[in-house]
Amino acid sequence: RLTPPTHHDEKITTIAVSRDGGSVLLAKPSGRMLSVSAIPTRGRFRERTLFTTTSDIWCIDEAPDGSLYLNLADRPSELVRLSPRGGTPERIASFQAVAPIGMVLALPDGRTVVPSLSSGNTRLMVVEKGKDPALLVNTAEETAAPMTLAGSGAIAFVLGPAPRQTIAVANIASGRITGRIAPNK
Repeated sequence: RLTPPTHHDEKITTIAVSRDGGSVLLAKPSGRMLSVSAIPTRGRFRERTLFTTTSDIWCIDEAPDGSLYLNLADRPSELVRLSPRGGTPERIASFQAVAPIGMVLALPDGRTVVPSLSSGNTRLMVVEKGKDPALLVNTAEETAAPMTLAGSGAIAFVLGPAPRQTIAVANIASGRITGRIAPNK
């Protein structure tokens, strides 16, 4: 069993064991990037960063010659509006990566909320045609779907990383969190 220090709570996106069994290879968020690290299987916990990347890493493995193979994923997406009468889809915005729960929420003022993924972290983005996507909520914490309207001017969504997630309610106009609900408490 490898036990990292207690402050070491980043979520690991993928993991593999080196061919010689001497280390565990893992990928995890590192700021706005992902880092690939090696941790020895024996002795003290000494994580060594091998390199960083801006792409999501789905899989990692080591070849017999020591080369690392990674499945780097860049999943750009577009938000489009379709008229009930048909016709050509209207492009609203594009994103470098989509979140695993690809939910879209139409706001009463005509804007749209979309979860966007950056280096393994999800952020709720508010999208309006002709403008750059912007953070919906003023917080450094992860914000994610599922999400829903909570009255005429508020949105409820998931706040924080698993497994310490809470349900948060924020004012749509200001982006300020106005309440939190901690499940099971």
